[in-house]
Amino acid sequence: MTDWLASQDDAAANTLAAAHTILIIHQQITANALREAIKTAYPDCKITCATWFQQHAALTQPGDLHLREEDDLIAAVTDQAPDVIIADPLFARALRDYAGRWLPFPHFAVSGGSH
Repeated sequence: MTDWLASQDDAAANTLAAAHTILIIHQQITANALREAIKTAYPDCKITCATWFQQHAALTQPGDLHLREEDDLIAAVTDQAPDVIIADPLFARALRDYAGRWLPFPHFAVSGGSH
């Protein structure tokens, strides 16, 4: 996941550096790996991981979310009001009112090869 972090442009890096809260939506193991890479670079940032897929309790940190339907996603973003969401761009369709920064992190099971 350090590859994803390193591949981001200066604007994305500045966004992450200024963020207080980040929501990562992806498969649990991938989201956790990205969380650890971001925490290494920006240790003061609060990061929550959310997944639509299988979630193992042993890999879950406090506050992590298992999403079951679109309303769960909307509620998570409304409740947490993250500064940054890192997720597949297709999820943005459900979050039209989200005013924070979106950093694309494609997931093949969500958008296929379109991103």
